[in-house]
Amino acid sequence: TCVGDWLPRHVFHKGYALCAYIRMIYVAIYVVYFSGRQFDVIVCDQISACIPVLRRGGAKILFYCHFPDQLLTERKSRLKKAYRWPLDKLEEKTTGMADAILVNCFMLVLSKRRIPQLLTCLRNDSVEITT
Repeated sequence: TCVGDWLPRHVFHKGYALCAYIRMIYVAIYVVYFSGRQFDVIVCDQISACIPVLRRGGAKILFYCHFPDQLLTERKSRLKKAYRWPLDKLEEKTTGMADAILVNCFMLVLSKRRIPQLLTCLRNDSVEITT
């Protein structure tokens, strides 16, 4: 079953990140409330916005953070800054909600230098770090 494939990936070639967040949250709602299945562990890849929904299902959440979404785009205009601000805050907040976070060595070094607010979740004793 392909859930949420009808949701757009963009709106007139804009809003890719917002559409990706909406699609992931939609899939998480389906998995937790409508799939009829229970999971012990769920691997969440790349977009952390769905983690709060997935946690409602009682499964442990393993998040693999390839590269923070915050670093994938520049914020040259006020409009872009306004668009990205809530997405960046959501990413910061939800990344720390995983039971375990996997990152590659490059990502770990980059995160410590450029976006320490994303790693505030790592100070929480309930989060396990594996590199």
